[in-house]
Amino acid sequence: MSRRLPQTGQDVCSVAVDDELGGRLAAEHVIGLGHRSLVWLAGPADIPQVHDRGAGIAKAARSATVTVTRIEAGQMTAAAGQAAMEAALASGLSLTALVCANDLLALGAIRALRAHGLSIPEDVSVVGYDDIEFAANAAVPLTSVRQPKYEMGYSAAKLIIGECEDPSSHVHQTVQFQPQLVARQSTAPAAPAVA
Repeated sequence: MSRRLPQTGQDVCSVAVDDELGGRLAAEHVIGLGHRSLVWLAGPADIPQVHDRGAGIAKAARSATVTVTRIEAGQMTAAAGQAAMEAALASGLSLTALVCANDLLALGAIRALRAHGLSIPEDVSVVGYDDIEFAANAAVPLTSVRQPKYEMGYSAAKLIIGECEDPSSHVHQTVQFQPQLVARQSTAPAAPAVA
């Protein structure tokens, strides 16, 4: 996962992904499939990437007049995603689309949804984030927002090597990559809301 540097006043290099755009792509995907409301399964609010992804979802929802219900997992793990979704379903949450802050949360949430008798994507469309290797190989291949990991690593290494080789002429840069939505079998056109 990329890290956004705090504003320290220091002149440093950084490599990141436009997480706000990533959140917008995820929301626009399910909105484009006809979902008129979505649930945002966020991780801890103090994680900058979670904040930015949520901001992108909110922007997409506002422009399409779609409602967003936010639930929060205590950690960015499959177990936390499952627990958060189980609690939400137990409270009577009804949903047809779920956008998750990362793929692990999505995989845990899918376990909870299936335990409640819901099918993916027939009853609920699910979108993850990060496009981890397991996403494509899950029981239901997961639609996810892909970060260009190789390109990010290459760019970071190039910046570090450049600064080490010639620190006096090195110019600090901020390199931001664009995420990409990878649609798989975990999303489908909207079905009637289920309880």
